[in-house]
Amino acid sequence: MIRDLRGRRPAGFRFTPSGESEWTLALDWPLHIPPGGGLGHTRRRFRNLVQPLDRSYPPEPWTVGASGQVIDAVLRYQSYPAELMDALEASLDGLQLDYYPRLDAANWFFPVRVIGIGEELSVEEDRTRHAYGAYEMRKLRLLHLANGTGNCGDSFQQLLTGNLLLSPRLARDSDGDGIADDWNAFASSGGAGTRSAAERGQEFTLSAAGAAGEQWGVLQDVSGGLEGDVYHFSGEAKIAAITGSCALNVYAAAQGGGSYQGTLLNQIFSAVSAWFAFEFEFAPLPAAATSLRVIPFLRSGAAGDAGTALVRDLRLELLGEA
Repeated sequence: MIRDLRGRRPAGFRFTPSGESEWTLALDWPLHIPPGGGLGHTRRRFRNLVQPLDRSYPPEPWTVGASGQVIDAVLRYQSYPAELMDALEASLDGLQLDYYPRLDAANWFFPVRVIGIGEELSVEEDRTRHAYGAYEMRKLRLLHLANGTGNCGDSFQQLLTGNLLLSPRLARDSDGDGIADDWNAFASSGGAGTRSAAERGQEFTLSAAGAAGEQWGVLQDVSGGLEGDVYHFSGEAKIAAITGSCALNVYAAAQGGGSYQGTLLNQIFSAVSAWFAFEFEFAPLPAAATSLRVIPFLRSGAAGDAGTALVRDLRLELLGEA
């Protein structure tokens, strides 16, 4: 297993130059995206972004036509690797680079291309670690190629916010299928009902069940899991109606090789309630796990059970390794 200077699983780039085999370049530090500030751009106008008082607020990407999002990142590394500079310069000419927040997690990466900022790539002494031979590139402008590969969706959202869930507010339903963007339908054991996603969040209603154990909700798979990973999960939920012993389940499981690898979380809420917040820490991922599956759903306890629940503002963060 590759480790960086801090003993952690390193970030890095993978790319394939024309006529050559794939290259892998590990970074001593992951890309750093400074909070707040910077240049914002939409198709209609340019605007300046003011640094908020809350410096934890994430930086904001800008859009180049319909091509994808762009962010400015700080690239830091030990020594002065010619291979890395060659790759960045080739990307300026169109070479796709795949940025991996963790190189060991082969199914989670961001397809990017370096774009010009009116000057050549500029390398400077690291402001805090030059005594140890460290350098940094203080403005590496990256264009997301927006092909949705590797569970990164079509944006830098996961890097900007630290939230591994896509569309975490569950408030937009672009295709009108009743399910929030980037989420999927979940039904098991004969469960049936209705779903709707709007500004208030994702709503799902389990119709009167024919038996115990019927399930109805939504799910999202999250790539990039590795053995020993520990995650923090939080969000808000509301139980609008309950008939019988129906209950809301907030559930997460480890996945690997296309199959179930163990339950990480299964919290059950069974009383009608207004919006309430929840947060949990998962057990470490088992050895065979490569992804997680997050499923909020209603489950019947007996025939005739029914219910309606809503979820919103879900957040899944990687805390580290056990």
